Amino acid sequence: MAKIFTLLGFLFLANQCVAEQTLITDTNHVEILFAPSPEGENLYTLTCNTNSTDLFGTINLYSAKGTLLLQLKDIEIPHAPGYHGIDVSTFPRGEITVEIFVDDMAYQKTFRL
Repeated sequence: MAKIFTLLGFLFLANQCVAEQTLITDTNHVEILFAPSPEGENLYTLTCNTNSTDLFGTINLYSAKGTLLLQLKDIEIPHAPGYHGIDVSTFPRGEITVEIFVDDMAYQKTFRL
C-alpha cells in the first residue's frame, strides 16, 4: 500500500512540473503586418508572423476614433506568407488599428493609410 501512495505522489509531482513548464512556454509572438498591395490602389494585405499554431480567430479593424470598420469572425489567421486582401476604399484616411485574436488573446497594431 505504501508503494502505491509513493507512486501516486511521484505521478502528482511529475504532472505539476509538466503543467508549470507548459505555462512558462505558452507565450506567443505575434507581429501584425498591414501593407499596400501591388494588386490595386485601395487594396492592402494583412498577414502576421507568429509562433502560434492557432488556425482560426477574429480580426477587427478600427478607425482612429475607435469605430469598428470591419470584423472577420472565425476566419483563418493569416500566417505569413499567406495573407488576406482588404479593400480599404470605404475606410477613412488616417490611422487604422488592426486587432487579431490569437489563442484568445488580443494583439493590436496601428497603421496609417
